[in-house]
Amino acid sequence: MFFGLVSLVISNPPIVIIPALYGSNLYATYGKGYSKHWYCPKHMDHKMFWVDWKYLIPPEINCFFELLRGYYDPVTDSVTSEPGLTIDIPDFGGVDSITNIDKGVFGHPFVEALGSLIELFKKHGYVVKKDLFGAPYDWRLAMVGIESTFYPKLKDLIELAFQKNNEKVTILGYSCGGMAIQRFLTKFVTTEWKEKYIKKVIFLAPAFAGSGATLNVAWNKIFPILHFLKLKSIADTAEASPCVQSLFPNHVVFQNYKIVDGPNGETLYPKDLSQFLIDHGKVSGNNILLLKKSEKIVSDEPVDIGVPFYLIYNSGISTEFGLKFKKSYKEEPERTFLPGDDVVPAAGPEYACNKWKAEKGMVCHNLNQKDTKFDHVGLGTNPFVRDLILNVTLNNYAIPNSKKFIQEQHRIDTDGQHYHIKDY
Repeated sequence: MFFGLVSLVISNPPIVIIPALYGSNLYATYGKGYSKHWYCPKHMDHKMFWVDWKYLIPPEINCFFELLRGYYDPVTDSVTSEPGLTIDIPDFGGVDSITNIDKGVFGHPFVEALGSLIELFKKHGYVVKKDLFGAPYDWRLAMVGIESTFYPKLKDLIELAFQKNNEKVTILGYSCGGMAIQRFLTKFVTTEWKEKYIKKVIFLAPAFAGSGATLNVAWNKIFPILHFLKLKSIADTAEASPCVQSLFPNHVVFQNYKIVDGPNGETLYPKDLSQFLIDHGKVSGNNILLLKKSEKIVSDEPVDIGVPFYLIYNSGISTEFGLKFKKSYKEEPERTFLPGDDVVPAAGPEYACNKWKAEKGMVCHNLNQKDTKFDHVGLGTNPFVRDLILNVTLNNYAIPNSKKFIQEQHRIDTDGQHYHIKDY
């Protein structure tokens, strides 16, 4: 009994972390008959492919991108993996799948997911699966293909974190993880459940209003991280990517923002985007049904989550939003831009800051920084942002019972390590 009481005294406020798009490791299982090419593995048994670099060597790179596709099942009217393929994300509740994106070479990964943030929490006494939890997900199918499976697991995990610590839980959502939180709290759980289990939400560059960069991906049929590669397998995958389609600019938030300027004076808005892609042959066949399922996500207004939140975003970097065609649709279009973080336009987070009632309290924290260390990808590893997240979690930076807006300028000390802020 005594040791149980001591454990409660020294435990930290529990936190559940939901990573960004591409931030969860993926493992594949399939049997004989699934692979489409002679050079692809004939079967895979719970093998990590996101990211195992050996699968990015030609010709197996084609096998790799085929594993990333979504599939519309007309029988169940659902979005799944292709028939015969099972994708797993191990260590749900732990952090193994959200620490590094890649498997690395000789045990040394090259691409970090949230490893440095996790290590910072550990240095401050956090213990994985005690008061520090990870919630990885199958980002390929986000959001339309995961909500029925991911949300029940997330709900159980939050309840477990509460029970282990006898304290309400903080949820951190980065990018697409922020979209997952917004939809989870407004569509899956009750007000009573939130009152009992949720202390606050920390949004880091939340993508609940989408990203304009997805339009370029869909139009040119490329893969965002490897945009320089032009392969048929990538083009086919881009057409069957719910994670791209569910992050098209939100119809409500961006309803008055032009997304396409056509060569003949056409002006299109986010609500017109799906049909525009279909009309120009960028999405075809069964993938049209896949797109229509994702369109339901994009047309939903991101509404108030009903719990206290601290929202961190950046408006200082020019961010892709729309396409402008001057002479014809056959030419490479010019890009149009909005303020943001290079991926998420600031207007998305600011919609929540301005429109949500936030009766439980909120802080909207605009980093207002042009430095690429504060771009969308950099925010996940930025030392200032890591410290900020830790301090908000530990309640050192309390959330007021009202709306608070913070805008900052940053400078770096001569040692290049410490960021300082100035409130306006």
